[in-house]
Amino acid sequence: MSTLAEINLELPFLLVLFGCLAAVWLWALISCLRRDDFSTRERIAWTLVILFTNYIGLLAYFIFCNREKRKLTGRFPKALDPVTGKPFV
Repeated sequence: MSTLAEINLELPFLLVLFGCLAAVWLWALISCLRRDDFSTRERIAWTLVILFTNYIGLLAYFIFCNREKRKLTGRFPKALDPVTGKPFV
């Protein structure tokens, strides 16, 4: 059985942990709803996945969708020709 001192030490840690998880979950949900590269069906599907599968859906969204977003926005640096400074074709 837990003593009162142990409960008092565990409660703030759990509140911070669940607060951070809730913030990341809301961030993913808002990010999914605001994306321009999703069709309406994809947006609805990912929203339902995030809502109903909780943190597994959150993890799947960040793994699969952010990789595609990085490719679309050009976050991967392009190789530049050292002489001309222009990207290789």
